[in-house]
Amino acid sequence: MPKGCSAGFRALGLPLELRPIPANETLSAHLDDGRLDALISALAPSCFARNPKVRRLFPDYRTAEEDYFRRTRMFPIMHLIGIRRSLVERHPWLAVNTYVAYLKAKDLCYRQMETIGHLFTTLPWPVEEFQRARALMGEDFWSYGVEPNRRELAAVTRYAHEQGINEREVAPEELFAPSTLSLAKV
Repeated sequence: MPKGCSAGFRALGLPLELRPIPANETLSAHLDDGRLDALISALAPSCFARNPKVRRLFPDYRTAEEDYFRRTRMFPIMHLIGIRRSLVERHPWLAVNTYVAYLKAKDLCYRQMETIGHLFTTLPWPVEEFQRARALMGEDFWSYGVEPNRRELAAVTRYAHEQGINEREVAPEELFAPSTLSLAKV
């Protein structure tokens, strides 16, 4: 953890306290021996497969996530790209060009995923899996930008306010560079 990180959270008025673990320890080891109760991570901790007490919160997570999407029409945002405000101020084109580059990369990825016979992974049914996701979630299931994600962004900012993380409910538009809020089609 960077030095002063907890102080930074306190300065923002956030009710969080961060404590680093020793450099020679891992979160997985803390979870494995019970020093941590839970862990949210992009990767499964190394103790996941061998410690029967370490398991998913939702064992049938796919069914839970599909049900949540059907009920709310929301699929939680997985990633976002942040650019320092000072960089955008110095290079006004940076945010929108980065956004457009990601849109183009996603379009290329989608085209490859829907191509029958193109094994972009070693999974046996990649095209059918892609079609299954689209059948449930629509053509652009990983949508980018404010408008397609307004419901999710509003929920996250509302939850943050309700839980005392933010002093006020932040409008989704406040989270993005103005140049990325709408792209003109030519």
